[in-house]
Amino acid sequence: MEFIDVWGLLHPYISTNGSFYLCPADRGPANFTLARQSPSFYISPNLLSFPNSYWYWVAFWAQGSNLLSLTPRQRSVSEVRYPSQKIIMDCEAISNTNDSSQISSGVYLPQAHGKGRWPTLFVDGRASITWFPVWMGGTVHRSGVWQIDPSGPNGWGTGSLDWMDVP
Repeated sequence: MEFIDVWGLLHPYISTNGSFYLCPADRGPANFTLARQSPSFYISPNLLSFPNSYWYWVAFWAQGSNLLSLTPRQRSVSEVRYPSQKIIMDCEAISNTNDSSQISSGVYLPQAHGKGRWPTLFVDGRASITWFPVWMGGTVHRSGVWQIDPSGPNGWGTGSLDWMDVP
């Protein structure tokens, strides 16, 4: 659903210019690279409609704790407890598809915007650079560090609208 249906549902609200979905820094593109290199997504690159660099967070289109059995669910921004601290979308641009520190054996840490960081869009419409936690390859920072939601599907940390992603 994340790779095809979510973007189809957003299409009426987003420009018909296909390049809108592709970050200029992405050398993957991210969705094709993930589909080829990470069997946990269970999708063939042939099924993808267009190149896409962005990830629309699971909490806004589904519910469940397992990626293989998510139930589609329409969500509203008004359901978000901390809109200025809840990520709704992020850029997953990959700078080098052969770089094992970015993608290997199902591990995916995009680095096109710098090591350990990635651009994020918050529910309140604000955008910012957000840092990966140190244990995921990020560097030590006092603020702007992503706090992984333990209720997210398969431990992805994107599962709850009550969670504060970036305190």
